[in-house]
Amino acid sequence: MSWDAYKDSLDSYYVAEIQKRGEKGPSQLTHAGIFGLADGNPWMSTNKKWSIAASAGEIKTIVSAFTQAQNPLGATGIKLGPMKFMYLRNDDTTVYGKKKGIGSLCIYKSKTALLIVIASEAAQAGDVNSATMKLGEYLTKSGM
Repeated sequence: MSWDAYKDSLDSYYVAEIQKRGEKGPSQLTHAGIFGLADGNPWMSTNKKWSIAASAGEIKTIVSAFTQAQNPLGATGIKLGPMKFMYLRNDDTTVYGKKKGIGSLCIYKSKTALLIVIASEAAQAGDVNSATMKLGEYLTKSGM
C-alpha cells in the first residue's frame, strides 16, 4: 500500500465521525502528511494538492515538543512550509494547533513517524482529532 493511500483512510475516518452525529458531507481534511520521526523526511507525496510542504527542520522542531521539557512551539508557533499555526496544546502523542483562515491542525506522534492533518475552518476540531488519532494509533500498532 502506498503511503498516499492513508489520505483516503483519513478522509473515511473523518466522514465516519460526522456521520455519528447524523451529519452528511465530504471530508473537510485539506492537507495530510506523514514524516519520519528521526529525520523529518516525508513519507507521503509532496506534490499533491493535499500535500504538506514542511522542511525536515520544521518537523524536528515539532518532534522536540514531545522530547524537551521546555516546549518551543508555545513561543514560535507551528510552522509547516508557508503555513504557521498557533500552538494550542499537546500531550504525550498529540499536538494541536489552529490558524484563522485555514483551520485546525492535529499532529500525532507514532513510534517512527509524525502524522500531520490540517482541516478547513468548517470542520469541527474534535472530528479532525478523532480521525487523526485513529490512523495514528493504527500506525503505532503496526510498529510504525
